[in-house]
Amino acid sequence: MNRFICILWCFAFVSFTTLAKPPSYGEAIPERAWEVVDNPELGIRDAAYLDYYVKFTDINVTHYRLIRILSEHGKAAAEFVAPKEYLRNVRGRVIDRNGSITEFDRKEDFVDIMTYRTRSEKVKTKILIPPGLTDDCIVEIEWTISGKGGLEGDNYVNRHLIPEPFYCVKKVLDLPNFQRMQLQAGQDDWLVTRSLWSNVNPPIKFTKTKYRGSEKTLVYENVPPRKAYPYSNNYFDTQIPYFLIFRTIPNMGKDTDTFWKSFVRDYIKPDYNAFSMGGEYRKFLKDLKGRLGADPKLDPAQNPLGAARFALDALHRRLSVTYLLKADQLAAFRMQKERKAPKLEDCFRDGWANPSEMTRIYVKTLRDLGIQHQLLLTTNHNDPPFRAGENNPFAISWRPLVLVVNGEQQAMFCPWTPQFASGHLPSYYQGLPALVIDPDNKWAISYGATLHYGAAINQCQTNYQATLGKDGTFSVAMEQSGSGAFNAEMTESIYSLTDQERDAMLAERWQRRFGDDYLVEKVTTQGDRDIKDICVVSVEASMDLSGDSQWLSVNPFPGSMIDMYSPPMWPSDRTQPIFLNRPFYQVDTMRLQVPQGWKLKGEPSWQKANSVGTVKFVALQEGQTITIQRAITLNNHMLEAKAEPSLRVFLAWIEEVEAQQIAVSQGGA
Repeated sequence: MNRFICILWCFAFVSFTTLAKPPSYGEAIPERAWEVVDNPELGIRDAAYLDYYVKFTDINVTHYRLIRILSEHGKAAAEFVAPKEYLRNVRGRVIDRNGSITEFDRKEDFVDIMTYRTRSEKVKTKILIPPGLTDDCIVEIEWTISGKGGLEGDNYVNRHLIPEPFYCVKKVLDLPNFQRMQLQAGQDDWLVTRSLWSNVNPPIKFTKTKYRGSEKTLVYENVPPRKAYPYSNNYFDTQIPYFLIFRTIPNMGKDTDTFWKSFVRDYIKPDYNAFSMGGEYRKFLKDLKGRLGADPKLDPAQNPLGAARFALDALHRRLSVTYLLKADQLAAFRMQKERKAPKLEDCFRDGWANPSEMTRIYVKTLRDLGIQHQLLLTTNHNDPPFRAGENNPFAISWRPLVLVVNGEQQAMFCPWTPQFASGHLPSYYQGLPALVIDPDNKWAISYGATLHYGAAINQCQTNYQATLGKDGTFSVAMEQSGSGAFNAEMTESIYSLTDQERDAMLAERWQRRFGDDYLVEKVTTQGDRDIKDICVVSVEASMDLSGDSQWLSVNPFPGSMIDMYSPPMWPSDRTQPIFLNRPFYQVDTMRLQVPQGWKLKGEPSWQKANSVGTVKFVALQEGQTITIQRAITLNNHMLEAKAEPSLRVFLAWIEEVEAQQIAVSQGGA
């Protein structure tokens, strides 16, 4: 063990004495590199980064890695993803144990992969898989990504987590003099680049050195691998050190309050303060006021929450959001792509608005109705949380959520998600730190959090009417609907499709869900043409259970899915919160008609509950009708790390209830 540690420290010492000089690509690989092997005590498994170096300049970022591959799984350490349009130079070599070398230095060695795709656009990136890669080799790679202001591509912020998926002997971040870099950029670049880094805890050793004035290197040694916790976001883990580099607006002040007050004054207030709109908006507003005035229960002065919901419903019915257009709108949108002289009144002419335009119009509508409100700028559960002290304007969305308060009642509106009921805040925006802006109080700022809701806002009901025939046929009629996220996802999947596309997609989806034993004969939908309606899906299916068996085992809920999974691995000592998709209540009910003399076997009913949620399965027979029901409640989708044992138990119950079947037999034998 002592000799092995000496080998690792030898790597670190040799590199530390030449911090100002980047690694030299192509040099002979020292023999001691081959002596690095798996060492669970140090966290070395499958691969290790012997040298991990990143150099930031004004026009590009250069990466260098020297990697010891120790297994088939460890090959992943040599793969990396690069934005296709920003990748510049790349070169590398794979040195096998037998001394053979495979070199690569072409972009053609990359494979195109689809990063994401919508009905209106697609984006590709590249992944490099080095040729000649084996499960016992050393890989040396160097590549450059073009960018600006010390960041890659067109990014404005990048948060580098110091631990990598594999052990790092040494990781070096080589930083320029950002002030000098800004002066060299001149008037072509008005933003300034800043950086900061978090504290480091043992066993990581951290050293900061300066050279050539204020240029510096941050050196991290003996960096254990980052644990892959399920249902997690590493950026919320206070135990994981990070380096933050971001572009920001100059002359905003270093004091946190001063910075955010200046930011709101110069960049948020101009977009959301009073502005004029065209005649179509005025017609919309006049009609809206008329409908609100016709119902005393929607008086904005007495019921601002109800009026705010009604106003957003009306806006969503008048304007589609650009990522969720109807089929005929989508064709027109693709032809236009973007307005030559964008004005908000153009939205009413075209019939659609992008998310930012929709939000601005909604905020103006609230102001014109006299409804007081606050604006909240935040992130989502997949991104790093808002930290006011970082003074980082590009770490939050500049498109606000809208909070309306009436005494002790309050609701938060997300204007760009029409597929959700107005006043429903999607789960991925809930419970997050936020910058709070009060336009009615001279645009004052404070620091708060978005609202947090429970399971009641996301419900799914699936009802089955099934018949077991005397001839062994088993026929099912299913009807499924939901609220909140369930309805939103159903709507999103079919709203933009033509009738033909929708029918084909639904037939394929439900045949796959029911499985090969069933023949799905008919799928229909209701409420899928109005963005604010509840979408209902109906399915008719059947299968053949004929045979001489005196008893049958049946899955009572074909096609119904529970949107949770139990991960195969749970690393120990979790240090970060748990983020599940959503809190929810889901209930599936089947009423099964069986022939005379057929009985439900056994007593399959059970119920289990803990702090995470409740799982229930009930089966009862009255005459020739057997009623089976399963109900799942997930109380909260945001859990503390210490709740993991209870979550694992809850997920085991989910697996149990998903696999639960019922048995029926002739005479109950």
